[in-house]
Amino acid sequence: MVTLWSIDVFFRQLETQVFVNCENDDDKLSFGDKYTTGELDKIVRGYSYLNATMGLKLTLAEIEDIYGNAGIVVDSFINKVLNWPTIIIDNAKGLDEFSIFVMECEQAVKDVDSLKIIEYTEHFRRIVCKPPYILRDKWRNIAQEKTRAQTKTVCSRQRRQNK
Repeated sequence: MVTLWSIDVFFRQLETQVFVNCENDDDKLSFGDKYTTGELDKIVRGYSYLNATMGLKLTLAEIEDIYGNAGIVVDSFINKVLNWPTIIIDNAKGLDEFSIFVMECEQAVKDVDSLKIIEYTEHFRRIVCKPPYILRDKWRNIAQEKTRAQTKTVCSRQRRQNK
């Protein structure tokens, strides 16, 4: 599964924390080989047989292609939120974690057209079922009030246009 982090943050940290301490591309690639795990490690190892300059260049390009793909990132967020366990009322820590994750999702995919996938009724229904019932009920009431307010606004605009 793709790790949920921003590619920009990753490359910024790579530049400021790793590359500044390496003298050459061989050191950079060796560092990547030593300190990465999972999918990243497979990518680094896949190019480690090349000369260091070419291997590093291709490794970074592959990482950008995979983790910089907005669709993959959005799918990862959606899968993680849909698989999130339901939170019971006395689990404040779980509720905080879910809240932070939802805000992270919002920020991470703010400008991505793929966010429309969250508007699917089934996805939305499953996401709404994650918090405790009392919070779902409050959320539903607020959503209904906002929907009614928007409907009234649209109706009043239509009446003015029809006059």
